[in-house]
Amino acid sequence: VSQSRYEDNELVRAGLGYALIATTDQNLIMKGTNNMFAAIKLGTSEKISDYRLAIADAQVRLKEYNWAAKE
Repeated sequence: VSQSRYEDNELVRAGLGYALIATTDQNLIMKGTNNMFAAIKLGTSEKISDYRLAIADAQVRLKEYNWAAKE
């Protein structure tokens, strides 16, 4: 999708992040985590803490407990 077709914003990134984190494929979970970080960077809403919890949950599923604890 070209940049002209959609606006990159917090809700787009978060929605994609949640969808990818919900998969069982480790590579997709990591892509979902990256999208959540992008949502945080673009974010202005009060949902930022929810995004961080989703990242932590994804890291637990990947057995990255130290990273999850830091998040």
